[in-house]
Amino acid sequence: MLALLRVWGDILAMADNLQIALPFTVSVMKLVILWFHKEDLVPIINMVVEDWIKTKTVQERDAMIKQAKIAKVIVMFGCIMMSFAAIILIIPPLFGYSTRYLTNLTDGAKPMLFQTYYLRDMSESPYYEIAFVTQATSIIMAAISYTGIDNFLGLLVFHICAQLDILKVRLLNLNNFKNFSTGLSFNIEDHLRLIRDLIAEDGVTFEIGEEYLENDDEDFSYSPFVQFSNEEMLNMLNMNGFEDDDDRDDEKGTVMKFVKQKGVGEVVPANAQITIHYIGYFEDRDEPFDSTYSSGKPRTLRLGQAYVIPGLEIGICTMQKHEIAVFLIHPDFAYKAIGCPPRIPPNEEVVFVVHLIDYLDDGSADTYQNLKIEEKQSFKHVEEPVLHMLVAAKDCVAKFNIKRAIRQYRKVVDCLENVQLIDSSEEKEMNKLLSKAYTNLGVCYNKIESPRNTCIVCRRVPIPTAKSYYHFGKALYKLGEYTDAMKKFQKAHALQPDNADINKAIQLTNKKQREYLEIEKRLWKNCFKSGEEQTDKQIKVNEFRKIIRELCENVIHNDVTRHSLPEGLTEEEHQIIREEAAIAGLNYVTCSRYGRETVYLQKNVSINTADLSGHRPSIQNFQDFHPEDGLLEIFLNPTSVISNDHAVIGNIIDSDLKAEDINYELYTKDNKEQSVFLRVGDSAQLKASPFNSTWPTKIIVHGWIENGNTFWLHNVRRNYLSVGDYNVICVNWSAGSTKEYLTSVRLIPQVGEYVAAFIEFLVSETQVSYDDIHILGHSLGAHVAGYIGNYVPGKLGRITGLDPAGPAFETPYLKDAEERLDSKDANFVDVIHTCAGSLGILRPIGHADFYPNGGTFRQPGCPVISSRTMSSTYLQLYT
Repeated sequence: MLALLRVWGDILAMADNLQIALPFTVSVMKLVILWFHKEDLVPIINMVVEDWIKTKTVQERDAMIKQAKIAKVIVMFGCIMMSFAAIILIIPPLFGYSTRYLTNLTDGAKPMLFQTYYLRDMSESPYYEIAFVTQATSIIMAAISYTGIDNFLGLLVFHICAQLDILKVRLLNLNNFKNFSTGLSFNIEDHLRLIRDLIAEDGVTFEIGEEYLENDDEDFSYSPFVQFSNEEMLNMLNMNGFEDDDDRDDEKGTVMKFVKQKGVGEVVPANAQITIHYIGYFEDRDEPFDSTYSSGKPRTLRLGQAYVIPGLEIGICTMQKHEIAVFLIHPDFAYKAIGCPPRIPPNEEVVFVVHLIDYLDDGSADTYQNLKIEEKQSFKHVEEPVLHMLVAAKDCVAKFNIKRAIRQYRKVVDCLENVQLIDSSEEKEMNKLLSKAYTNLGVCYNKIESPRNTCIVCRRVPIPTAKSYYHFGKALYKLGEYTDAMKKFQKAHALQPDNADINKAIQLTNKKQREYLEIEKRLWKNCFKSGEEQTDKQIKVNEFRKIIRELCENVIHNDVTRHSLPEGLTEEEHQIIREEAAIAGLNYVTCSRYGRETVYLQKNVSINTADLSGHRPSIQNFQDFHPEDGLLEIFLNPTSVISNDHAVIGNIIDSDLKAEDINYELYTKDNKEQSVFLRVGDSAQLKASPFNSTWPTKIIVHGWIENGNTFWLHNVRRNYLSVGDYNVICVNWSAGSTKEYLTSVRLIPQVGEYVAAFIEFLVSETQVSYDDIHILGHSLGAHVAGYIGNYVPGKLGRITGLDPAGPAFETPYLKDAEERLDSKDANFVDVIHTCAGSLGILRPIGHADFYPNGGTFRQPGCPVISSRTMSSTYLQLYT
């Protein structure tokens, strides 16, 4: 500052002085401002971190990388310029040269970096060196802070630009969402911080010209500056004069429609599954008599099943997705002359405001069950239901209900494989549908980490595609079959050479192959040889253990489920492998395939991804294998080899079960001993029953060789009703449970589907929450509860498994999670084991598993033979 005052008036001298003073002042000011606002930067930095680590599409990731690269170039340019300026300022004075205009105003015999006045002579050593190093350090620090802060703010700006691009693309593609409201809500929540900054008082304001607003006014927009006469107001309230926007859905005008918000896409097809919000009014009253908003969630129902009044169904069939409409319905198409006293008076016109959130055009999927046996064998009758089943399965995948999607795709496969084809054109069309079903089934199995099943279904694809080859290879990769996986990936690459996922999979598989070959070479190098000295052998043993330990770590920390070992190892070497695998928590598994035995190191997962030697058949025969076939042999001798034939169960008839074969008996505090029978679709009977939607609902499912009169079932029912207000529903499926065990096992999916349909009907009619439903299942009934949890559209609150059946579910191997009770079937799954390891499942399968007195069948006070007494005892203790 003193030097600046000394040269005041000389513009060149002042500029020479300010070339250092000004940047220094600005850099100090920037640091001070940043320091006082450091707390405001924390959430911004956290936002940037969250934006990078959260899940995003490839396009969104590329958009962020593009902006980040621009910022990177600017940062690099700033650093280069900073370094160049520092070099120009610092290096020449070391050799007696200065870049400043005035070099002798304040400098002594030697040039300095700053234009200033010193307290003493700086030409003397070591004062000159100290001052020079101090000034050089100051220049470097000032340059770093100056450019660093600018680069940091620049990075934030480009990051925000990337987020705005992502938000723009998402908003432009909202129509691709199945549920428009959910998609909009998700995008707003995902960019909430950014949107808040934009609409804040000190945020960014965008201005547009009036030409964009010329034709955007609503036809009947409300404004405080518009005056209406009494007659005009009455006409508006009565919707008179809206002939252009008014649709009469029948000739007599019994259903009148006024569109409040236009929808998109096609109108709702017949028999579709719809999701709606609605409010029901009487024409001359303000208070609604019915509303889904009171329960806080929309209602999902099937059209064509008499779930709603005829006039409302007629109106809904004219709507498009996301449309909001008002319907005025004549009494003849509403509640008729009788009404529904005291809530709905006789001969009353009703008004419904309906918001169609979503619909699923799978109405024909249900018609398959109504086909005759001859029609089920005809492709022309089966084709349409199958197409609708595929739509339903795709919708389940979009909603992340993968288990239910697997059920739907399996239904498609079963339907198509039972048809008898007339000509080659039908065969061609059927193969297309089968290929689609099998391929998507493989995708679903990969999503739930079941690579074995993926391999089974992908092999059956009649018309392989790049997608089927890719997922086949992906499953083989997870099974440690790198050579076969590479073959599938290469076939996929030949069909789609530009697919980035396929190219990445090939690179990853190639890398794993090289790693495995390297490990195999090291193993062979350190194999034991007879006649070796003890010292050399011990060294090789230690090295062999080290290699196996590395291999175990490789299996644990990678996304493969198993890893094969080279052939030809000695028994001593195999013993070392067993020991190291046990220490690492891996399974040592042998598998006989193609006439040779292969050893695997396998992760300890709940589903088997290897063909266990002595327990399961070879892969090539797996499609003809049913684990239940050797149930008696397995139960008596669990380690026996199962022959791949059907001689054991040749006398068992896999009979079908109908929905009407299952009874639902309702008990409440008002009818503790006299049950009320409920039926799916009978709304009148349900409304007349003592069912109370405000009470928790308990659904009890009996097990094998039991029925609705089983004494423990009614003991549990009485215990519940004695301690509180509950809706207790006893499910009687004795038509399926009293058959041979294996037949009952095969009927469980049907029972689960039928009971799930009953629960869905119960929820739609009474608005009871899925979270308030608690299912208790014993033996096979526990697995029925698991299927119910898979089939219902919502998430059940709780499932209690009481000794879930073990044979055919845990022996000879643990079934896949979607084929038994599992912790994913409800928000909370608790399991009580009192017969574990024999008739019941041994391993834990729920969120909480209880093993009273060790969980074995020898329970205190229970005879060993009497399973009925044992079941009754622990059930009464539980309740």
